[in-house]
Amino acid sequence: MLLGGILIFFVFILQKGWLNRFFKNKTAIYFSLPFFIFSTSCTPDGPQAINIHKDNCAHCKMTVAEEHFAAELITQKGRVYKFDDIACLIAFRKENMDKTVKHAYVHYYPGKNELILAETAFYIKSPELRSPMAGNIAAFKTEAEVQEYNSQLKGEITDWNKINQ
Repeated sequence: MLLGGILIFFVFILQKGWLNRFFKNKTAIYFSLPFFIFSTSCTPDGPQAINIHKDNCAHCKMTVAEEHFAAELITQKGRVYKFDDIACLIAFRKENMDKTVKHAYVHYYPGKNELILAETAFYIKSPELRSPMAGNIAAFKTEAEVQEYNSQLKGEITDWNKINQ
């Protein structure tokens, strides 16, 4: 629908002759149309908000109920997959190797519906966390936060590469 609106707007500009000031040759206007369309891409670049108690996990199909463990995956084509647990995201990636991942996001454990890049996050894996699908993994922004929380949780400090194996 957005693309249709853009095309209608472009045709309107052509009919009014507003582009004649910039282009002396009318064929240049028509050749610029595909560039204009492709430069206004609709694929998301950053994470989309996860709607707690509304969105379903792409792997296990359960409703995302606890935001602290939620995760999100965006493919190169712009498709967004949401998960109720970091463990579901990892299992989904292993089962769908054909999907090229653009970005993976995990929920910042102390935050309020805040997603951070999975590759740069720091993690704690502890049975004390009790995540929805028993992944029991929490993500943090800094190493200092991980150390602070791990003193309470007594878990294993890890990184994305080890979790993603």
